[in-house]
Amino acid sequence: MAARIHAGEAEVALISGSEANRASKGARRNNVEINWADGDDAAYEDRGMGPMMLTREEIKHGLIAPAYFYGLFENAIAAREGRTRSEHRRAMAELFQPFSAVAAKNEYSQFPVEHSVDFLSTPSRENYEYADPFLKWFIAQDAVNQGAAVILMSESKADELGIPKDKRVYLHGGGEAGDNHISVRPKLDGSWAMEQATSRALTQAGVTADDIDHFDLYSCFPCAVFSSTAAMGIDWKTDPRPLTLTGGLPFFGGPGNNYSLHGIAEMAHTLRAAPGDLGLVLANGGWMTKEAAGVYSTEKPKAFRPVAPAAKAKTEVEIHQADGEGTLETFTVTHGKAGPEAGIIFARLADGRRTIAKASPAALAVLREEASPVGRKVTITVEDEVGTFDFA
Repeated sequence: MAARIHAGEAEVALISGSEANRASKGARRNNVEINWADGDDAAYEDRGMGPMMLTREEIKHGLIAPAYFYGLFENAIAAREGRTRSEHRRAMAELFQPFSAVAAKNEYSQFPVEHSVDFLSTPSRENYEYADPFLKWFIAQDAVNQGAAVILMSESKADELGIPKDKRVYLHGGGEAGDNHISVRPKLDGSWAMEQATSRALTQAGVTADDIDHFDLYSCFPCAVFSSTAAMGIDWKTDPRPLTLTGGLPFFGGPGNNYSLHGIAEMAHTLRAAPGDLGLVLANGGWMTKEAAGVYSTEKPKAFRPVAPAAKAKTEVEIHQADGEGTLETFTVTHGKAGPEAGIIFARLADGRRTIAKASPAALAVLREEASPVGRKVTITVEDEVGTFDFA
């Protein structure tokens, strides 16, 4: 929209979005019919749902929920860091505890309660297991009623309308990137798309991550924050800068759509109170599939440059579903009300190709052990396009 205003296609744009999952879920639960049907004769642009973010192989093996995909990232990061299950849950809790503290002070939070590291890292009735290694409060909470909006205009229009100088926040840089399906990505312990989006935004703004004073990093799951901080060279353990302005998706609330507009709105408020500071907002879609970053300040940039077209990942790993042996790359275990239900892994074959497989009952028990199984040898058999694995 900034580029379209700069090109003279529009003078002012209202950007808004909202989510009413809490109301709609409550209505379904109580058999209440809500008629939200609406319409207008005005012209509109419908971009559709976009490309599918799941493959046939992923769906056949039960990879159908965001937490399952993100569990694969999370366990790959845990293995890289040499952490056991409980050690990584502790690290996730240490990362997210300050997020809950911010949410507790935000009047717009859906869940304004500060949680301790011990609570967040310990399974309980209030913090149950959902998909290894996640407990409930490591996951974006989408049962929310939340909305946000911003108004975007040119400097000349702001002058014409008499918008006070201290209300103006400028876009200094932007970056976008899109990754492939998760099962064909070479990198599973981080995000190539995050690296590209944040790098492009910072480069266009002419600054580095060290120059940023305020962040709102997308936080649907801890691995998203681990990945974005790593992409920007930020040590989340020692860096004093808060990584969220809202409180993050598990605590402020994680609208199924539009969360990052809340981050941008909160960034505008923050920067107005700190003239000259720089802020970065990172948006995420899918399973670290689509990334966008913006750098903002109350200081006017020397020039405006439209954001370049999104970077697209080109390197893929070949998927091969056949009987054979491989090395476990990463995994997750899905849970139901009765406990663990299914284990799902990615494994690399000797020739570098990747295979997806579900755990046998014996293998599922091993996936639930304290030590990470990543790096262990597995044997895979395939029937009706679905692989089943045991540990070799």
